[in-house]
Amino acid sequence: MRRILLLLALPVQLLAQHKLPEVKYRCIISADKEIYQPGEIPRIIVEIKNNSTEPLLLAKALDGSDIKWRFPYAFFTIIKIGDTSYTTHFPGRCGNLNDIRPDDFVEVKPHSTFYPYQVHYPTRPDNIYAFDYRFTDPVNFSRPGKYLVRFYYSTREDDFKKWRGRFYGREPDPIVYQEMLGLFAKVSKLEIESNKLIIEVKE
Repeated sequence: MRRILLLLALPVQLLAQHKLPEVKYRCIISADKEIYQPGEIPRIIVEIKNNSTEPLLLAKALDGSDIKWRFPYAFFTIIKIGDTSYTTHFPGRCGNLNDIRPDDFVEVKPHSTFYPYQVHYPTRPDNIYAFDYRFTDPVNFSRPGKYLVRFYYSTREDDFKKWRGRFYGREPDPIVYQEMLGLFAKVSKLEIESNKLIIEVKE
């Protein structure tokens, strides 16, 4: 009987030895529904979950984050399944980028969730430009079919100038600037990609 018990316990021990490492940070995207009409723009929710025991300091998506003109990088990729000719339409834009502000930095407590596209309106109406252009143009979802969507976010950049973007006008107050530098020094450097999300456009 003792020999049988040992044999039964062996697979459990082997499983424990090959336990998968804990994922500290996870990015999950979801859509408000699975099927859309042609030209209807999907509403995508982005959540970055801090599963660790330490707080994170991250920055919300900013004007130009979607085209990697400034950090944090925060952008989507969209593939039309079975259609290698598909590309997203870029409507073009000016070279001006709204500056980062102290309230763009967010502390993400352990076991809590960060939403990179949290809207500032009405206190920050210009944050509308932070949304990825791929999800502002109905042309990108005008043809029936299935679309594979993925989101990417990165804070791996030590040069604060590459976070401020390009803008015209007066410089921020020196006290505010020093506050931003202090927050930036605490930003958690990470690079993360989301799950794969499939949505369908059907007539």
